[in-house]
Amino acid sequence: MFSRICFWITFLFCHNISCSRLPGVPGSVTGVVGHPVSIPCDLTPPSAGDSPHLILWYKNIFGTPIYSVDMRNGLSSASHWRDRSMFGDRVNFVVNAKNASITAELRFNKTISQDAGPYRCRVDFWKAATRNFKIYLQLIEEAENVQIFDGQNTEVTSGVIVARINSTLVLKCKSSGGRPLPTLSWQSSGHHRPLQGNQTVSVGSSVTSVVMVHRLQAQDSGTIISCIAHNNQLEVPPTASVKLDIILAPVRVEISRTVSSFVAGLPYNITCQVLGSNPPPATSIWVGKQELEVLRRTESSDGKMFSTVARFFPRPEDDNSFVSCRAYNSYFPEETLEDQWKITIVYTPVSILDIKEPSNIERRTTKLVVNEGEKVVLICNTKANPLPYDYHWRQNGHNKMVQHTGLPSELVLSSIRREDTGNYTCLAENSQGLGESNNISVLVQFLPTCLNTKPEEITIAVHESIDLECQMNSNPQNVSFRWHMELSNPESNNEDEDNFEVPTSQFTQHRTSSVLTFTPRTPADFGKVTCHGANNLGKGKPCLFIISKKVTLPGVKDCSLTNKDNSISVNCIEEPSPPLSSPNLYQFLAELLDVKLDLTSTLLASRPTFQFSSVRPGSVFTLNMYSVDPQAGTERRLVFSQLISTESKDDNGARVEHLEVEKSIDDEAFDRMIPIVIIFSCIMTVLVFVMIIITLVKRSTEYCKNASLQTHVAFNKNLDTDIEPDIINHTKPGMHKVYSLDQLNQVSFEGFTPQNANLASNIKYNTLPSRQIAIIESLYRKDSQHLHMPKSILVKKVTFEAAASSSSSAATTPTMELTSCADPSPTSSGGGHYLDMSRVCSPTQLSFDSFHDKDSLL
Repeated sequence: MFSRICFWITFLFCHNISCSRLPGVPGSVTGVVGHPVSIPCDLTPPSAGDSPHLILWYKNIFGTPIYSVDMRNGLSSASHWRDRSMFGDRVNFVVNAKNASITAELRFNKTISQDAGPYRCRVDFWKAATRNFKIYLQLIEEAENVQIFDGQNTEVTSGVIVARINSTLVLKCKSSGGRPLPTLSWQSSGHHRPLQGNQTVSVGSSVTSVVMVHRLQAQDSGTIISCIAHNNQLEVPPTASVKLDIILAPVRVEISRTVSSFVAGLPYNITCQVLGSNPPPATSIWVGKQELEVLRRTESSDGKMFSTVARFFPRPEDDNSFVSCRAYNSYFPEETLEDQWKITIVYTPVSILDIKEPSNIERRTTKLVVNEGEKVVLICNTKANPLPYDYHWRQNGHNKMVQHTGLPSELVLSSIRREDTGNYTCLAENSQGLGESNNISVLVQFLPTCLNTKPEEITIAVHESIDLECQMNSNPQNVSFRWHMELSNPESNNEDEDNFEVPTSQFTQHRTSSVLTFTPRTPADFGKVTCHGANNLGKGKPCLFIISKKVTLPGVKDCSLTNKDNSISVNCIEEPSPPLSSPNLYQFLAELLDVKLDLTSTLLASRPTFQFSSVRPGSVFTLNMYSVDPQAGTERRLVFSQLISTESKDDNGARVEHLEVEKSIDDEAFDRMIPIVIIFSCIMTVLVFVMIIITLVKRSTEYCKNASLQTHVAFNKNLDTDIEPDIINHTKPGMHKVYSLDQLNQVSFEGFTPQNANLASNIKYNTLPSRQIAIIESLYRKDSQHLHMPKSILVKKVTFEAAASSSSSAATTPTMELTSCADPSPTSSGGGHYLDMSRVCSPTQLSFDSFHDKDSLL
């Protein structure tokens, strides 16, 4: 009431102080709380040549100014002042000068309810009288809050409200505050369905409106329903909205059955299709109780078909399981649809190895300990689709021979051996492959057995020490050892002294090995040493050592050589026998080597005295003398060596030269000569090959000159009725044609058996005299004392088929001496006339005689 009185007093006062209302300046301004608003004021001077120089703004007519503008220095340099305690920075004074008209306004950036009321604008001119403008600011307050509730009075503002098709939707809109009170109205997006609500006003300054939407259809899905609170035309009114979603439950669920069976371990995609759901259904694919991983979800263009693809890795345990596809609308989880598919999984066998015998072993054990000789049966239990058609067994990763008992899935070791120790697995095989089982370790315990299966023979001297190592193969490996000695002393009659057990203090032992240091103190301390090993199973096979006394081979001294009547004699004095040696345990061996013919004669005697008869004169020989142990075979000692040169002189003397090994004076010069020698050798080898090729070409030309000459080189088989069959069988059937003696020298004679290879390589058969040859014969001396009668003589026969005009010419027969070796034992049954030259050990002669017709044999 007081404010109204003040308003009218101010109004009357304004009339008394000339408050004016000019055209363009309204008496009131309406705005909305919280939004901008402007209060106009006219600054146009009443006459030309005048201008305002001070503007003052008042609220409620009286009081102090709330805003002032000092324009005495011009409009561009005007000074502004505001009452910040009342408006802060929300108020600005804006001046617009257009030609002679000057308009201005007091602009509020954002209003509050306290800003409403009367305002006075005072304008002072330079010349004209002061002008006052009164404007009343009226503010409208919008609704503070607008909410939408569903039929259960649950707020759904700015949310989604779902409804089933053909149902009725009930919405309630409620607004709070506002001056004047707002009017509520309903609006739907698209305007295809008009909405009319009944409006009521409550005491609490709130307005409520209820709207009902009947017979909802599928096209109503996605519609935005809004509630608008109107109370002014200045600003956009407050609005609350909700989205309408028409929901549909799934109509059909189906799994795509694309395969008849699945292979374990391979990836597969399983597709499930759902028809008729809004919003899209929650779809899941299961195998048994395991949910599969979804790869992707797709929707058809019309929004009616939904596809879900899941990744499936089949496992053997999934065989005969069900694949399920479950789909439901999240708003109606109780209306779930499901499709099931029973599947078949094919897979490699899943094998489980178990122990059948011994029966007292716990099942599913992974380690089996048995004694050697016991029976062990392993059984392979399998799960497979399809069923296995074969079984395989492995020991330490390698295939093992199976002993079946009628069941292929069993491995029977009727009498297990130590070699059967290892890790066993079984493999079952079907059309999908091999399935390996778990591992069972089989440990076979056995008696200690010597690793050396044969007795070890050792030869040592008296007072010489040797470590006898006894190594056992045993399981368990905690072996206890015992050593036993059995002396071979023929002069002793006390068996207790010759057979005794070695004290444990004289040998060492660790796990499966023991070492005994053996030292014979007297010549009688030789014989057999036995090492026994025992574990908790008992005593096994021992190790045996046979220890013999070592024989020291003697030397010789003061050797003399003589060469007389085609014989060489050597006579030496034996050095005193070393300790522990006996003349019965050693002999002397002499070897005489013809350096040119590479033939060796050998003599064996108990004394170092030898005589070689029928020595070829004019030759160089090497004489080596050894002391040998006949029992050891390879044990021998070189005691004398000489290089002997025999000369043909009247006195038949011999010059004996000692064998010496000289060293080069300048080793560095020799090293420098090695590359030169190698290069020279390579050049000479190339030249030799070139000469051979030229010679072959030349002689092949001569071969074709005259075809009337037919010369044959071969065995004369008509006369060889007494040759052993093995020699005839190894004779090549080919014949060589030659036309001259030069060509004959190039022929390699055939008919030698492998036993004659040494003879063929040592004797130069192609070195023939320059005349026709009838026979090459190898003879032996009957008066030789140290040679046995040879079993056979190998004769090489060369026959010629000469032309009619050719004639034979006689010539002296050259003779050359050589040394060959003889085999003391017969090589074939029955007598013969052929000598194997590779085995003869006597001086021999090669004689060459002529012939006159092709069948003559001398």
